[in-house]
Amino acid sequence: MGDAVKKAAMLSGLAIALDSTLALAQAPARPHKLELTLPQCAALPFDGVQLNELVEVELRAVGIEKLDPTRAAGASEFGATALVAVGVHDCKADAGEIELRLVEPSSGAAAKRTMPIADIATELRPRAIAIGIVEMVNASWGEIAPRKAQPPAIGAPASSAQAKALEPVHEPPPADTGTGSLADARPAEGVRAGISAALGAWSFPSRDTAVLDPRAAFSLDSGLFHGSLGGHAAFGEVVTASGSVDVRWVSGYIGAGLRSSSDFSLLLEPRLQLGYDWTSGNGGTPEVDGSTEGRLILATVLAAGVRSELSQSFCLVTDLELGTTLSGVSFFSDAEQAAGLSGLIVAAQVGVELKL
Repeated sequence: MGDAVKKAAMLSGLAIALDSTLALAQAPARPHKLELTLPQCAALPFDGVQLNELVEVELRAVGIEKLDPTRAAGASEFGATALVAVGVHDCKADAGEIELRLVEPSSGAAAKRTMPIADIATELRPRAIAIGIVEMVNASWGEIAPRKAQPPAIGAPASSAQAKALEPVHEPPPADTGTGSLADARPAEGVRAGISAALGAWSFPSRDTAVLDPRAAFSLDSGLFHGSLGGHAAFGEVVTASGSVDVRWVSGYIGAGLRSSSDFSLLLEPRLQLGYDWTSGNGGTPEVDGSTEGRLILATVLAAGVRSELSQSFCLVTDLELGTTLSGVSFFSDAEQAAGLSGLIVAAQVGVELKL
């Protein structure tokens, strides 16, 4: 009787130990190897090279090998491989947040997390993102990794309902929204808009005339293309030997050119100006009359400028413009030329752009 009790106790202990071992085997471990994919953008809100290096360091510290994407051949050859894609919405170099997507390749199950980076200094972002990737792997891998079905306890056959309950269930990968934040890391080029306000100055050297103007413009950017629509109201006073001439000029323009995509971007844009001028004489000068060209001003200028990031929403606008009038106007006092908006144009502006 005593031997029978000892045998029963031994069998019970073995069963408990086996059940514990199977439960441990069922729990998913960290992935052995991980592949990182970055978006193919002209400019990123972080240093991609530094991020790759820091992710490798952080993964090695927790026992995960970072794969070279050029040699990764999938889970069958390299073991339990995880894929992590970093997404940047519309490929914006000034994006305030990024998306991290963790994928289990054999099933396609995925976990997604949005990470704000606007308040992190640019030089610190690679380390912060690397730490965020490792934390996401630690926290979410157990949710998406396949679980092995646990067999029934010794001596207890599993029912069909139990077997079905033990089958792994995976979240299907989200559909591609075309925002460039998915694992293929090929963001679509978006259209960026902005409005600007600036103070400008115009010089007509051949007419000894200069005017100042407040300006406003609306702009659109897509890839390297830059288009703008704007206007100004200019005014100035030209002093002559016999008095002075007040000049007032209202004009609008349309332009299309090239603008690079970075925190410090360059602009090259031809613009067509169309406006109207009013003048009047001051002091003891005779009446000031317009020339036979009339008071309509048509001009073309080539603008070269710089857009420098001030913050996530604002950038500094500086432009230099060189051009000529196609249809100008000159004004005369006592048959002598007193002022005019015609001939060679040299202009400049400084202002601020708000990104919409």
